[in-house]
Amino acid sequence: MSIFSSPVPGNSLAALCLFMLCTWNHASAAQSSKSTQPETLSASDTIQLLEVTITGGLSTRVRRTGEALFTGTALNEQGLQLSGISGKGSVYHSMDLLPGIAVEGPDAYGLSEKSVRMRGIRSSFSGMTIEGFPNYGIMPIGARDNLYDMENMNSLSVYKGASPADLGTATGSKGGAIDLRFRPPSATFRAKVDQSLGAHNYRRSFLRIDPGKAGKGPSSFLSASLTEAEKWKGPGTLGPRWNLALGLHQDLGPLELSFYANYNDMERHAYRELSYEQIQDRQTLRQIDFNRERNGQPSEDRYYYDYHRGSYNNRDLLFTARLNQNAGYFQLKAYHSTEDAQYYETVQRGPNFFRDTRSRKIHRLGLLPEWRRKTGSLEMAAGYWLERFDNNAQVYNSRITPDGLTPIGYGSYSVNKTAGFTHSPYAKLAHQGERLKIQAGLKYFHYTDPATERYPSASPDRLAEAPNPHLYTRKMQYGAWLPSLGLGYRLNLKNELYLNYGRTYMRPYMYSPVIALYVNNQDAFNQAGMVLQDIFDGWKMETSDNLDLGWRRSGEILSFMPTLYFARHHNVLAAVYDPEVGLNYLQNAGTLHAWGLEVETYLRPIKSLTLLFSPAYTAMEYQNELTRNGVPIGIKGKQAPATPRFSLKSGVFGKLGTVDYHLMARHTGSRFGDATNQEKISAYTRWDAGFYYLFTSPGLPFSLRAGAEAANLLDTTYVGAINSSDDSQQGAATYFAGAPRTITLLLSLLF
Repeated sequence: MSIFSSPVPGNSLAALCLFMLCTWNHASAAQSSKSTQPETLSASDTIQLLEVTITGGLSTRVRRTGEALFTGTALNEQGLQLSGISGKGSVYHSMDLLPGIAVEGPDAYGLSEKSVRMRGIRSSFSGMTIEGFPNYGIMPIGARDNLYDMENMNSLSVYKGASPADLGTATGSKGGAIDLRFRPPSATFRAKVDQSLGAHNYRRSFLRIDPGKAGKGPSSFLSASLTEAEKWKGPGTLGPRWNLALGLHQDLGPLELSFYANYNDMERHAYRELSYEQIQDRQTLRQIDFNRERNGQPSEDRYYYDYHRGSYNNRDLLFTARLNQNAGYFQLKAYHSTEDAQYYETVQRGPNFFRDTRSRKIHRLGLLPEWRRKTGSLEMAAGYWLERFDNNAQVYNSRITPDGLTPIGYGSYSVNKTAGFTHSPYAKLAHQGERLKIQAGLKYFHYTDPATERYPSASPDRLAEAPNPHLYTRKMQYGAWLPSLGLGYRLNLKNELYLNYGRTYMRPYMYSPVIALYVNNQDAFNQAGMVLQDIFDGWKMETSDNLDLGWRRSGEILSFMPTLYFARHHNVLAAVYDPEVGLNYLQNAGTLHAWGLEVETYLRPIKSLTLLFSPAYTAMEYQNELTRNGVPIGIKGKQAPATPRFSLKSGVFGKLGTVDYHLMARHTGSRFGDATNQEKISAYTRWDAGFYYLFTSPGLPFSLRAGAEAANLLDTTYVGAINSSDDSQQGAATYFAGAPRTITLLLSLLF
């Protein structure tokens, strides 16, 4: 039995860096300009499929091309910069300035696993796209937020409720949707070099070169980065993490071609999950972590730090061909994405302790044709998302003994009979009158999970010759219609009201825990006459109905954007007691209601100073009672775990001469670690600050930006990330300490 490990880019990185240097001689210096006026799209920008209007703060109102309403929020360049060092390599940390979004991670640099909730819904249930291409994986399901260097991003758009019909929201949009756009290649020479150094031996090096166009040839960019740090408590490292990216854009008259390639390779150790009892002592909260050495006691060696690490490798190839026509266009997108990952964790089964080796290999191929046309005040669009996927996820077991690890084998080894498929056609229609705006969309999402055979292990290094017939699952298909409708009314040039409805979805997930439960309790299921397929026969697609009522006021001095929202989540996956087998297992049996208010406010008393004030109120509760072992658990009407009812993001950012500065406060109200609201976590406020000096000279071909950032400026001790399901009982959640005060120095050269 061999366990694969992710390759470390060696020759590929050297080749790319050599190519960067070879393209240097195509350079010609150019200066960039900024404007506070609404953006106009250049030829190279039109493929972005975004329209924005400036609000004067950290974010912009955003709408998809072909829509009439500004229902999303996009962080502008300043907003992305103020996300700090943690936002450089993490999509989620880049979003942390927006109300209603809670981002928590065990480290200050955004390199670890994160706990993210958008309007109370976990990020595993949020869709993410890059250039319109879906980003997701399995085990765990959801987007991979650390694949990209955010310095390469032109925009980050967030749709918290209803998602546009043409947005390929991957495995689900129940928790909203995120859309990323690469900064397109520059037609003139540009180069950027970033170097960051910080506490706990943190270092990050980033390089991007845009060589510029040579005649009628394509414009391009190449970038590379290396990021790594030590954990701030306990043994282990975060990194190295290598990122490489390539972009090409070619105009051929009415035909535009673009190509992006992205490569990510990372290794990291994990932080130890803590129990509710362990976090009660705040002095030890920052001390407890994994053990540096083994001592021969399995109950303690399960906490050996090298039994909790992983290697992750992702590759994306993205291609777009767009034919512009009068008042419209036709485009075809194609992509190929792969993920190879392996990570370790330990579990207890009965009196024994095991190290599980979890590996996943994912290969995805997709096509996205789309047609758009504008006729008078009407805009129409129709498209299709087709994906073929081959997902392979396995768990190998090794028993922890006094002498080390003893290989056991696979509980079951899955072999898909065919590939799986996703089909998702959509259509949109929008009308923009002088004051009244109307838009409607309809999407159908259809998902096919292939038939799968599962083999037990005959020995630690050999599978049985025949699969286990009780673990066979046939081809399973799920589908859902997803309508959307929006109305907007412009009161005047600065004020607009809107009402937006949309149905979102979440495809089935949590296969691995159910399969493991069945394998470990197969006798009980067999006595009840149940095979694995009988459990999955009860599964349904999760859907959510979302309604937003918003007011947008945009002005030079005050931008005020309150949103009142309601959501009803159907067929929520939750553990349900089955008296036939005497066990609790996952079924689509829950109904969640959520409502809240988000207010995003920017005040600019003078041109060089902006004040931010963004409170949010979130209420999310189960509407039906659930049982464990036949007994009600008291979940109905209780606040969902890890979700504060009140949160606030506020601060000041401005400019004094050549110095930029910011001081931000993030207040998180009290939360619960469990759905029964027994494990209460106190509220906290975290302060972050930064200042940056910009040096330019007419005699130099570059500008220099130097600065320092302080995360958790007051060194507050607090409980940050909470890992908990929406229906968890007392004692099921795990907790992580928030990172201590962390100082980082930054230096940037821009040519």
